[in-house]
Amino acid sequence: MRISRYAISIAIMLLVSCALNAQVKTVKHSYYTVTYSIPEHMPQLVKYILKKDMVTCKATRVSWKPDPMIAGTDIDKDYPKDCGYDRGHNMPHQNNSCHKDGVAECFYFSNCFPQTARLNRGVWETLEEKERAYALEYGKIKVFIGHIGTKRETLGVDKIKIPAQCWKVIYVDRHFEAYIFPNTDDVRGKPEEFNKPSNLKKIETACNLDFVKLVATLKG
Repeated sequence: MRISRYAISIAIMLLVSCALNAQVKTVKHSYYTVTYSIPEHMPQLVKYILKKDMVTCKATRVSWKPDPMIAGTDIDKDYPKDCGYDRGHNMPHQNNSCHKDGVAECFYFSNCFPQTARLNRGVWETLEEKERAYALEYGKIKVFIGHIGTKRETLGVDKIKIPAQCWKVIYVDRHFEAYIFPNTDDVRGKPEEFNKPSNLKKIETACNLDFVKLVATLKG
């Protein structure tokens, strides 16, 4: 039986699609959902709903651990003290301060990507405080986090990719706020300086996302 070139092309496309899908895994944890790139060893998208009753307790910290639902996330060795990057939370553990299991999930390596100390402990942390204030004021917000591009350098023996830019989109009071930060040692300023009207479209284009649909499908 002779197989047409068209059938062969379709078969190749399906094989490529399956191979790519196998490299990305989406897992729904108790308080956030992560789409994780296994080859890059970092999340492509983290999304969650933050409610006011989630942020009223004293924050605690636990040790970082591999995500039990995603193979290949045992990457503690790739973050030595002198590596130059923090383990930048996507969903902050303070957002789950009232839930012991939620705090533990926030310290899965699937919920972090390499961030400079200047970014992680500076304007990024300030924005995390702002989203908790929004949750208290409005009762509930929806948050989406990811990155655009990667640097040439990698981290550790597993060659973890390092974001060139880190972004956060907050859906609050029926409107979007879209922040894009350079993952550099000299980033500084207030979150408002990085929230631009054009950012939402830029993120959608770069990451192949549709935030109207994401907001509609993120329920809780």
